[in-house]
Amino acid sequence: MSIPDTGRAKFVASITRGAYLVPVWVQDTTVIPRDVPQSLRTFTDTLRLVNPVGSKFPRLHPDLRAADHARSLPDVCRSGGARGWPVYKMVSDHLAERTHRTELVALLEKVP
Repeated sequence: MSIPDTGRAKFVASITRGAYLVPVWVQDTTVIPRDVPQSLRTFTDTLRLVNPVGSKFPRLHPDLRAADHARSLPDVCRSGGARGWPVYKMVSDHLAERTHRTELVALLEKVP
C-alpha cells in the first residue's frame, strides 16, 4: 500500500481486510441502502479514462454543504469547474443519496 499521508495510511491499514477496506460501520445486517466494502485499489491505483466516448457523457460536480456550514470544498469544486463541469450547490451532508434523496434527484435531473 502506498498512501503518502501517514495518518491516513494508518487508518487505511487498520480497516483493510484482504484487498478491501471494511470500516467498522459496514455491517451485513444494516438495512439497504448501506455502505459496502471498498476496493483498496481505489486508494492506491490511478484511474485513467482514455476512451474518447467517455467525454460525451454529461458531468456535474455537486457542492454539498451542511445547512449550518457556509463553507464548501472549494478546491474540489474548482477542479470540477476548471474541467468545464457545472457546479451545483446543495444543502446536504456527504451522504446525500440517503439523507436528501429528493433534492439529489432534482439536482441530477439538471444535468444537460
